[in-house]
Amino acid sequence: MPGMRARAGLRIAATTMLVITALALSGCASWGLSQRAWAGSLEKLDGIESVEWKYQNNWPSSGIRYDAQIVVSPDLTPEQAAEIAAVSCAHATKITQVSLSTTEGYGENGRVDSIIAEDACIDEDALVRFAHVSSAMNELLERGYVGEFYVDGVYGPDGRLSEAPADLDGYFGLRAGASGEEMLIDALRAIHTRVSDSRLAFTGTVSESGTLLSPTENTLTARLSPDTNLDELFPFVSTLFSGWRHSVAVTDDTVAVQVSNSLNLESQQLRDLIAQGDASGIEVSATLAPFTGTETGDHSDVLADLLAVPGGVAIEASSSTSAEPQVHANSTTGARAATQIIAASDLRATFRIYDDSGLGTTLFWVAITPNAALQGERITSAFDAAIAVRNELAGVDRVILTLTQGTAKLTVILGPGAGADSETIARERLTADARGGIFDEVRLGGNNIDSVDQLIE
Repeated sequence: MPGMRARAGLRIAATTMLVITALALSGCASWGLSQRAWAGSLEKLDGIESVEWKYQNNWPSSGIRYDAQIVVSPDLTPEQAAEIAAVSCAHATKITQVSLSTTEGYGENGRVDSIIAEDACIDEDALVRFAHVSSAMNELLERGYVGEFYVDGVYGPDGRLSEAPADLDGYFGLRAGASGEEMLIDALRAIHTRVSDSRLAFTGTVSESGTLLSPTENTLTARLSPDTNLDELFPFVSTLFSGWRHSVAVTDDTVAVQVSNSLNLESQQLRDLIAQGDASGIEVSATLAPFTGTETGDHSDVLADLLAVPGGVAIEASSSTSAEPQVHANSTTGARAATQIIAASDLRATFRIYDDSGLGTTLFWVAITPNAALQGERITSAFDAAIAVRNELAGVDRVILTLTQGTAKLTVILGPGAGADSETIARERLTADARGGIFDEVRLGGNNIDSVDQLIE
């Protein structure tokens, strides 16, 4: 069938054993008999492509392990899953972990993966759910899905994942990777439809190749009851996730989006969505994403102060296209105020603060690390001196003020059309600034200036 994963081929005739110990050399014919019998009985079953297991002795750091890897058919049926589970439990043998997948190789499109058991006896319900997930993947692949699934299983004391957070007790956990937002939304619907015997904890991420190994900041999380009406929720999810390209969290009656640009918070589109949600009994809300992926704690006061600077600002959180969070101020006064606010905060990221009032002329920004160990007056003096350079020097492409580790550094980059006269004038002006004591370092670049000549005294 087009788009369907190819089967792994002929079933492996004998169990593969990887023996990582001198026991493999002992010639003991009885070694691993029970594991071999367990694996051999599974290999005979419909729905099984291969069974491999390995013996590993990690002494003295840990004990002996017998880890098994089972590859099942992508078309595994619930009936086949039930039989496999029953046969796995019929043998008294020691298996320390059972990994399950639908493809032989990692990284294959459409792979469904899981660590499904911590002993030889595979839980029937868990394996049947895995079959339903694989069936959902088949359906998605027919529609051009690019990505993979990892089945965590049921969380809590009654499930395999007993150390999960208490608020996930009883939830069936699944992680999905996809190459696009709409694909991820489609995957959520397919999984919710097919795994209907428990609440769903879905975590989806977008990456270029659909892999779970290199996700972007675009995430879709859902905590849903089996009877949740997705037709009511998904119009909001699709608009907010596909259109605004950041993270969306969904529950039975809420849709919360973290936007990457503060301008979205005041948009008419958001106001309309909130009103539509109210009419449908769905709470729609939006907040600005954390300034960086590593930020912790509540920084709402910093955000409020930034949004209140003179002339207004637009704030962009860090993303896959911009590693540094950015503040775009509409006035020089606003940019100066934003610089002071960031400098006094306990945020971790290095920010870029742009003065967009000069757009169309010379680009100006401040690269600042919070807690830059500079006093307010020193920051103001450096900022005003840098702005003066921006306003007064001709032929300049951009001016950058860097405030970090107790230092203030000025970098001026000449435009491609700047001539020798512009360079001479700029160098004279910047020499005076360097000698004025405001900046710890002054550099002049661009216009084919050699790196050794960029540093002004």
